[in-house]
Amino acid sequence: MHNKRGLFMRAYAFAMVVAVLAHVGAYGQEDVLRPNGRGGVATTAEGSAASVDRPRDKGPGLVLRGGIEGGLGLNFLQRTIEGLLPTSPLGLLSSGTGLSPLYGVYAELELSPTVSLGLRMMVDHKSVSGSKSGFLQDCIVNDPYGNPTQVTVASMSGEFTQSLTFFTFTPVVRVDLMDNFFAQVGPTIHLPTQNAQATTTFTIDPSEQCSFNFGQPNESKVNTVSAEDENIPALRIGLDAAVGYRFAIGDGLELVPRIGYQLMITSFDNESSGTDFTRVNTDPPARDFIARPATLNSVQASIALWFRL
Repeated sequence: MHNKRGLFMRAYAFAMVVAVLAHVGAYGQEDVLRPNGRGGVATTAEGSAASVDRPRDKGPGLVLRGGIEGGLGLNFLQRTIEGLLPTSPLGLLSSGTGLSPLYGVYAELELSPTVSLGLRMMVDHKSVSGSKSGFLQDCIVNDPYGNPTQVTVASMSGEFTQSLTFFTFTPVVRVDLMDNFFAQVGPTIHLPTQNAQATTTFTIDPSEQCSFNFGQPNESKVNTVSAEDENIPALRIGLDAAVGYRFAIGDGLELVPRIGYQLMITSFDNESSGTDFTRVNTDPPARDFIARPATLNSVQASIALWFRL
């Protein structure tokens, strides 16, 4: 009797183990069929049981991108010079335009599918030039012995170029407007790498009897002067706004054309003053003038290659 009772107890324990394992196996199979886990149970208004799913994963988190960028900038310079005659050669520097290259790198952190924070770090060569005719300047005519015999007014034309290279840092907010079309906006900081380079050339009309350096070995109808301009701010601040489009060209690769405008708050140079003696003999007196700080704004067109990091 004792042996039969022990055999019965062992058979009962074995059956309980099998039942537990079968129940656990059923839970494991249900979890495989429900990759988001087992749902809870809620009671409907009719009293029947309904499954309540748990929240699902919303997808990948932050996305980091990098890129290289290059393009051209169309620059516009404007300067007001007060106190000059309209025909003064010094008025040549009042305005100019120019096309110049820019290149650098870009990085951004995508915070959401439509909003990103980025930073453009560029080398920006700003260059402008201008030309004008109808300038008038006193011309003293000397005899063969170098003695002045008369004073006339010479007609001339002029042209100039002015250039300066900057390191620029532009933090931007990028917002997708539709599909792959986006807008960027942010402040821009410009640090000059050296003094401004300036070249001016004046040409006297060939019909005039006057020349530069009259009676000297270097007498000429053309006079060119090149110089460095130290009269520039140590830092320029402005606003950069642009639109662009992202073309997918591969796994994580995008070709991104961009066009933008830089409106600078800080001037291109500082205020200066002087005295204009160009008509002191034929239209006296000499005139004091003030050159107000010049503005320099730019339209930029570039293309970048972005890649996901």
